[in-house]
Amino acid sequence: MSEKGGKNLDADGKFIETRHMLLIFMIVLNIVVIALCLVFLGMQLIKRQADMAGIKTGDDEYIEEIKPISYELLGIYNYQPNDSGAIGANFLSGQVIGDAEYQVIRKASDLSDIMVNLRKNFGEESTYAFSGTNYVDDEFLKSGSVIAIAYEKRGLESFELNKITRDENYYLTAIAKEVSNEEIEGDYGTLVLVKIQNIQPKAINIEISQ
Repeated sequence: MSEKGGKNLDADGKFIETRHMLLIFMIVLNIVVIALCLVFLGMQLIKRQADMAGIKTGDDEYIEEIKPISYELLGIYNYQPNDSGAIGANFLSGQVIGDAEYQVIRKASDLSDIMVNLRKNFGEESTYAFSGTNYVDDEFLKSGSVIAIAYEKRGLESFELNKITRDENYYLTAIAKEVSNEEIEGDYGTLVLVKIQNIQPKAINIEISQ
């Protein structure tokens, strides 16, 4: 009887040992899976950081991701500036870049002020060139923005905004083309208003080609 009982005990011992080994295998497998997940997560974070900082080249420059953005053209108005010598002095209070000045409009009242100053300095017909300004309110400007660009130059014949791009930090670049004839006497200007959804830029760069 004691010998038979010994066999049963031995069989139970083997069963217990197999169960322990299976449990240990599952624990090790879970640890390996967690470790692989952490490695993958770390690689994704490193890639994201590299994308944000830009890929450094041998010229010590960074390649930034530049994307075109959609915008709505609210209107264009051509005018002859006054004698103040300040770009857009009749209606804008923004930043001057070369022959251009821009203003990022973040309040509906600022856009209204521009329209009022246009009428005051250039007559009621000056505002007919703009449509959709009545649909810009403070609710829209909580996430979006309106950008006004004034460009003035001697003998200016045309100024056209072709594209707006952004980098990963949402700094915008307005790309435009101008045509001028210096044989034409006097300075001329163009005011452009554009409406942009879901972007409130800190600053704008203006690139103008001829």
